[in-house]
Amino acid sequence: MCLFVWVGSARGLTPHRAPPGDAPDPLLGYYSVQPVLPDAPIARHFAARAISCVGSHEGCGCGYNADTSRFDGFESMEDVLALMGALSTEEQGELLAGHRSRERLRDLIVEASRWGDVEVYACWSGDEEEPATETREVDADHFTRLLQPLAEGVKYLIRQTA
Repeated sequence: MCLFVWVGSARGLTPHRAPPGDAPDPLLGYYSVQPVLPDAPIARHFAARAISCVGSHEGCGCGYNADTSRFDGFESMEDVLALMGALSTEEQGELLAGHRSRERLRDLIVEASRWGDVEVYACWSGDEEEPATETREVDADHFTRLLQPLAEGVKYLIRQTA
């Protein structure tokens, strides 16, 4: 089962799709930005008129939330970076790939917020018709500060920047 991340904005995000058969790119930080049709079930959750599905380096939204079980009790990227030397090369690569994905998501949000408020919603595949359980107002940096910035069924509101 995959977590999907949807971004609603006043203007659509620039579409991006890796060529068929290409693996997600951990260096790029995301795999795809795909516009969503206005009549798609997920659209009812957004006040914004342009909605995109944004995939992480893993191809879906799962890569935006780091597997913190191995970082027992750590929530922020800052805390884990202090322990990078204690992680295996593989763990470091996974952590940094996720962080790059979160940085790219933040950058997309910052760019979109120039034209209005931005909404971000994450849900599991098949739950697109389920309403948000709550709305949280956050800043764009929320998505890079935390190892797990997205909670299932929560809509995040990022206010327009000047």
